[in-house]
Amino acid sequence: MLGTWPQGALVFAAHFALAGVFGLVTLLLLKLRPTARGIIFSVMALTLFAWIILSLMGSGFPSRSDASAQSSNPATQPSPLPSPTPGLPATTTSSPAPLKTSTPKVIISPSAVPLTIEVTLPVTETPTVTLTIEAIPVFGKISANEGGGANLREEPNGKLLKTLNNGTIVEVFPEFQVVNNVTWIHVFVTANGDRLEGWLLESTVAYATPAPNFEPSATPTVGLTSIP
Repeated sequence: MLGTWPQGALVFAAHFALAGVFGLVTLLLLKLRPTARGIIFSVMALTLFAWIILSLMGSGFPSRSDASAQSSNPATQPSPLPSPTPGLPATTTSSPAPLKTSTPKVIISPSAVPLTIEVTLPVTETPTVTLTIEAIPVFGKISANEGGGANLREEPNGKLLKTLNNGTIVEVFPEFQVVNNVTWIHVFVTANGDRLEGWLLESTVAYATPAPNFEPSATPTVGLTSIP
């Protein structure tokens, strides 16, 4: 350890000096000249640095007399020690130990008893959804060309129920009947608080809403004459 630290210090000093030289060259290239104090300080530092390097070189390397003394007195090599001859190990004979016989134990495993659980679920009723599509009502207005109104009859060309004046609003159903080439329509009307259902001549009704898509009645009534 004592012989290696001066060498490390010398390497550090050499690198430090090289860094200082490069720094001075860089400053000169940049045209940055030190002041008088800087020059004095640099000279003193270089002098101290050179003295430290010389002292380390003097203490780190051996002198000529020490080197000659070391070369004249060669190191004595120790004589090898005689190696002992190993003897054969003594063999010991051991008698086998008697084996222990164990009596097997009978293990009785319980048998699983099946467990049956009956679960009765109540019958749930599935609700049935019935969609009812209501027909859009069609309204008309009594507009007879003669008599100032129209006769509401129980059936086409049948019994007279009521005479409706012009301007009366009626609800028209999509069914109709043709009797003697005359079209009768099925209507509802509210007169004096009473709701009446009957048949009118189609020619006496003017529609306030789009005309209904008339469908023929299942049992048309055949008459002889048409009475307005």
